[in-house]
Amino acid sequence: TIKDLELHQIHMFYEAVGIMIAAEADRKKQEEYLSRLMMPANDFWQNMIQQANVNSEILKSTQAVKDIQHYLQTNVSVCSSLGTPFVFQLNRIFVDMLNVYRMYSELISTTIATGGPHAAKSSAVKAMRSVKKVTLRLIETFVAKTGEVDTFVQQHVPAMMDPILGDYTRNVPDARDAEVLSLFAAMIDRMKEKMEHCLSNLITW
Repeated sequence: TIKDLELHQIHMFYEAVGIMIAAEADRKKQEEYLSRLMMPANDFWQNMIQQANVNSEILKSTQAVKDIQHYLQTNVSVCSSLGTPFVFQLNRIFVDMLNVYRMYSELISTTIATGGPHAAKSSAVKAMRSVKKVTLRLIETFVAKTGEVDTFVQQHVPAMMDPILGDYTRNVPDARDAEVLSLFAAMIDRMKEKMEHCLSNLITW
């Protein structure tokens, strides 16, 4: 049980279990163990996504922001120790994660546009930006750890272009996150020529 642990201890726990799953040689068993490990967290995630699809206003609540950030950080912890096999979990949450990223970006932009420059420093905006940043950290962690670069470039990079890079371009300056540039720099550095087919899109953005 982890119900009595602090958040940072929970993340350490997930990272430790990720190490144990990584030691399993059978890929199917790895997927099974990862699915069982993430089941309670994924149940929360699916419930949150369903509610947000009905009413995106729920994402504004302080508790929702904290819970989503915790969920994504838990994924970062597992990814950092598990590496390539984490793709099973990443594939499961990737599309919804990008949609949540987009929703928070729109909420942040609207808040700053209506509230002025000082709104960018409000606790609500900072909290929502923290969710965006941990999303970028999760992707960057996987980029650094995966051994299946070709698959990532083909399956994930195209889907990231508009929700992340396009969003960065469209945002008002106060709403832009430097972590976006860090992520794409890391992707280009890690994947080099494999990113060539995406470079024209990068230049366009």
